[in-house]
Amino acid sequence: MNAAAQTLPAKEFDVVVAGSGAAALTAAGMAARAGASVALLEAGTKIGGNTAKSSGGFWVPRNRRMRERGQTDERFTESRDGALAHMAKLSYPELYRRGAERHGLPQDLWDLNVFYYDHVAEVFQDLEDSGDLPMRMNFSMRGDELGLPTWFETEEDGAPYGRLLCPRPFRDRELPFPVVDYATDSGEVLEEARVEFLKEYGIGYDLACHLLVMAVKYGVTVALEHRVTEVVLDDDGAAIGVVAETPDGPVTVQARQGVVFGTGGMEFNPELRKRFLRGPIVGTCGVPTNRGDFVAIGERLGVALHNMEEAWWTELPVELCAESFEQGRLIETLHGDSMVLVNAAGERVVNEKESYNERGKAHLVKDASGGFPNRVLIQVFDDSVLQDDTLWATRWPVPMPDEPRPSYLISGDTLEELASVISRRLASLSGHTGGFALEPSFVDGLKSTIEKFNEYARAGEDPDFQRGTTLPQRYFSLDARPDPMPNHTMYPFADRGPYHAILLGASCLGTKGGPKINVDGQIVREDGTPIPRLYGAGNCIGSPAGAGYWGGGVTLGLAITYGYHAGHNVVREPRRAATPAQAAL
Repeated sequence: MNAAAQTLPAKEFDVVVAGSGAAALTAAGMAARAGASVALLEAGTKIGGNTAKSSGGFWVPRNRRMRERGQTDERFTESRDGALAHMAKLSYPELYRRGAERHGLPQDLWDLNVFYYDHVAEVFQDLEDSGDLPMRMNFSMRGDELGLPTWFETEEDGAPYGRLLCPRPFRDRELPFPVVDYATDSGEVLEEARVEFLKEYGIGYDLACHLLVMAVKYGVTVALEHRVTEVVLDDDGAAIGVVAETPDGPVTVQARQGVVFGTGGMEFNPELRKRFLRGPIVGTCGVPTNRGDFVAIGERLGVALHNMEEAWWTELPVELCAESFEQGRLIETLHGDSMVLVNAAGERVVNEKESYNERGKAHLVKDASGGFPNRVLIQVFDDSVLQDDTLWATRWPVPMPDEPRPSYLISGDTLEELASVISRRLASLSGHTGGFALEPSFVDGLKSTIEKFNEYARAGEDPDFQRGTTLPQRYFSLDARPDPMPNHTMYPFADRGPYHAILLGASCLGTKGGPKINVDGQIVREDGTPIPRLYGAGNCIGSPAGAGYWGGGVTLGLAITYGYHAGHNVVREPRRAATPAQAAL
């Protein structure tokens, strides 16, 4: 393994790339493959960013495997119009008008979605054909050959299967630089089933390794502990370099053709979170180097900021996040059939089986006074859920029955006792939850909620939130019990305890607001004109997905697709000689 570069061998390159996640590595690799000299500057001590901590999948409409399967299986067949409507509806629900021109979206936002749909398959095909990113259809939790279905089903979209691909494993091979490996770094012990899974299917760590090896193969110079804090402009306002903070002090690195940012979001910047996000989060799955540096740089440059209130939302146990703001896992699906998610009044507020992105948003609804009544939501379930010993991929954070009880699991023999323990626990967490507390009516509200839920479970219908009405909600839920109810996502609560609870708060995989791009990946001003020679991709920019989560793997699909094109486009800029320059201060 090469030592991390503390001093670059040169201070001038054709292209400078900031960051080292999927967007940055892809951009750097493509620019170098085209013949440019490229420096990749990473703020941390390891490569990979959020990518290396992710599940590693990518959302690729019209991919080769999907097209081949679609010839004989309509579940793999999609229409362009339906897919684009699906994307528009989830991205900008407040603008969406089905059947209207561009489904109601303005031209620039529509173009970003169209560009992704029309180009993502060819991007991933090129990376696979070149041998740089070996991939396969993602795994199935059901033991079939369908792979995982879409995370979010809409009536506009007609392709439940086939879009989610994953990297092949990259294990037991030498790496040129260290890569973020959260499971190893945190001391997490992997279950035997997960160890076997990783022999066949790659995750984010594997993806970061493949892309790093690709970049180095094409000649990219990598420097760790180089945090880019400024963009250098020439007298015409074009980006011709960066200033990076290093352990030895600031360095200026010139770029003859341009600069590409892929530095991640702002989840570890409390000021920017408070200023921009739609509400408070308790923790994140992101990496600590995601400090919103490109947002600060962009504001100094006078760029258009886009999508600033949004993140790739999820939920996490409040108590785990109180111990560490950085977490390594997300709650994909709330586990359990005899289970509800309730607020401080003991009332349901969301479909418990909805996608994690939508459940995360439920915490951030404001009341009339601007407060967040759902800042903490409480997952309540009976003992049958805990005692079921099925090893299910989306079970966490509900422990297996033979595991030690985690500190965040709250239990009580009765609902009254459960509420009492919850109240005491919330009091101890007051500093992390803004003083969130149960309402006096909580027990009565919870009893009423469970009584109503039991009726819904027996009838098989949830008129309040339509739980279990879509394929992904049913797919990711545990199979029906031996004495099934009509809707296997719901089962009546037991009349007797013990009962259990987990306190959940809004969190994110990463934020997705920042400087706005056009379809070429250029950073644009408020009037839509690009800043010459400045590009971006990944979570550091205003995401083309808006508020939406089009499907599993869309985060990496967007990062790689727009990073790929940014890398190709920046090398089309004419090389320029050194000129007087100034940092964007």
